[in-house]
Amino acid sequence: LLAGEGGIGMNEIGDLAILGALQKLRGGIVQKRRTIHFPGCINESYKFQCESRNFFVKINRSVSANQMFEGEAGSLQGMRYAGMSAPRPLRAGDLPQGGSYLIMEHVDFQPFVMMESTSQSALGEQLAAMHLHQPERHQFFGFGLPTRLGTTPMDNDWSASWASFFVDMRLRPAFDRLREKGVGTESLHGSADEVCERAMAILRPLDGALRPSILHGDLWLGNAGMSKDGQVSVYDPSSFYGHSEFDLSFRGWPAENGFPGFSDAFYTAYHFNVPREEGFEERGQLYQLFHLLNHASIYGEEYTKFAEDVCKRVLSDSMAP
Repeated sequence: LLAGEGGIGMNEIGDLAILGALQKLRGGIVQKRRTIHFPGCINESYKFQCESRNFFVKINRSVSANQMFEGEAGSLQGMRYAGMSAPRPLRAGDLPQGGSYLIMEHVDFQPFVMMESTSQSALGEQLAAMHLHQPERHQFFGFGLPTRLGTTPMDNDWSASWASFFVDMRLRPAFDRLREKGVGTESLHGSADEVCERAMAILRPLDGALRPSILHGDLWLGNAGMSKDGQVSVYDPSSFYGHSEFDLSFRGWPAENGFPGFSDAFYTAYHFNVPREEGFEERGQLYQLFHLLNHASIYGEEYTKFAEDVCKRVLSDSMAP
């Protein structure tokens, strides 16, 4: 399992459970391990170079990490089934002393290439194709297992109503988490019920007409890459079946802390295949509000002012003639 002289010593690798899993995947002798660092990453990440193939491994020492990694594996599988290029999940398991791991195929990405308009255009086309995929068995909104968005647990119980799913499983719980953590102003907390009611009114007309699409669930530029063989891929999903517009939530993201957005090339390519429909901007505010609330819950107060601004716009639009 391990390389001999000049290879990797057991004390450098540590977790035998992961080594055993790599052996079962027929990777052969582990020849090299390299730590990979991602900004804001909540997991340990490694590239394992083995005799016959390379693997990408995520490790999290939290006792609740199993749910996160099983959800991520299911998300990757769901997107791949719909034609999206994404790393293939190979095995998820628990560590003997607590925590879990996820093993995926390793994809060599080219640094900074996703900043180019041609790469973003290719991603826009591929995302549209994924959203337009029509699996007959998925006529409801939700997902077959719980997932995580960052560190936030996502409840994905199936619903026949997109309005009910989004408000009850996404927006209202996001408000509740902020209040429980003591993050945000009284004005923001006080607007929660009214904003949720307004969201229900905006989205309810879609019920009965909207076809569920498999979503990435957390799609921004940092969760996409161009492989060295020229294939655009996405990763770090928090998938569910929902409204395709939800995957465009980071359009015009207001926070300016090094959070790069997609260029016009991405949206032009996407909307060439999936045209905007009436009410696009109004719904987009709601979907972005959810992400702002979730970011405030994870990263702190800097996001609450943006969330509060969106709440004010949503409520002021409801009073417009």
